[in-house]
Amino acid sequence: MILPCSDRRCPVCLGEELITFSSIIKRHSIPDFVFFVLPEFRSTYSRFLRCTACSHIFRYTYFDDEAMEALYSTSKTVADVDFSSYEPRAVLVEKDILSFFASPHSVFVNSISDYGGDRGQIAMHLFKRTKSSYTVLEYNRRQDYLVPSGVELLPGPPSRLHLSLHVLEHIQDLHAFLDKLVKCLAPQDLLFIEVPHEAPNCIISSGHYEHVQFFTKESLEMLFQTYGLRHESRYCIGYGRSIPCIQIVAVRHDSTLALRRDSSPARLIYSFIVRFPLGFRIVLLLLDVVRKGRFTHLIREFK
Repeated sequence: MILPCSDRRCPVCLGEELITFSSIIKRHSIPDFVFFVLPEFRSTYSRFLRCTACSHIFRYTYFDDEAMEALYSTSKTVADVDFSSYEPRAVLVEKDILSFFASPHSVFVNSISDYGGDRGQIAMHLFKRTKSSYTVLEYNRRQDYLVPSGVELLPGPPSRLHLSLHVLEHIQDLHAFLDKLVKCLAPQDLLFIEVPHEAPNCIISSGHYEHVQFFTKESLEMLFQTYGLRHESRYCIGYGRSIPCIQIVAVRHDSTLALRRDSSPARLIYSFIVRFPLGFRIVLLLLDVVRKGRFTHLIREFK
């Protein structure tokens, strides 16, 4: 199901002033099953809508829950995921979370709710020093992962970390997901979210076929402002220090936890690099060339 542009609203601020544009590159390495399951995708995959109010970018193609379930029913399952790199990645995630707080040692987490965490391979390694337990919610990429309105989120014990890594970019109705999640936040709970920073690339490439939201730091912050949460966000190099991302930590206003803006040299460098993703990609390619001692990889990337 594709809704006409006149019927669409920004999924972040619900604004109606939208600009339509298309990516320059029209060819994409999309699996054949995508066009087989969703043939409408072929003519609209390269088209985007940009909200003039909050700068958020989202895909022109809007599919209902039935269509999205059909897409994920033929996509890869969690059984195809390589789990070997998740423990070191979890160590970096924990460092990132603690760096948002003025007193990192005062942060105590006794349980973790991982939303969209596959099998919980990140959550199981987080906060081992506090011996926290973890629960994985909406781990089914085929259905619940993209249909959050059908999942009941229940309040848990206090001092809980609500974790959502690279999930929001897959969800079309952002408020249906966050409405229930925010209601579960206790005063000392933490909410940590990381999304890829792909918005600057949309004018060039159409991005991953599973992604329907393309956040900027401003649009992600506006999304959380609507819920009245105290928050701090930043550009970073996330996903195991491999791709440009945006991170945000949020707490309730009655929380005693003090957030801070990290202005360390490393964070400033990250922010500069992520704001210019093409430069970041060139740097990675050059480092790869130096490491491998050959130029074939560089040539292949720019073909």
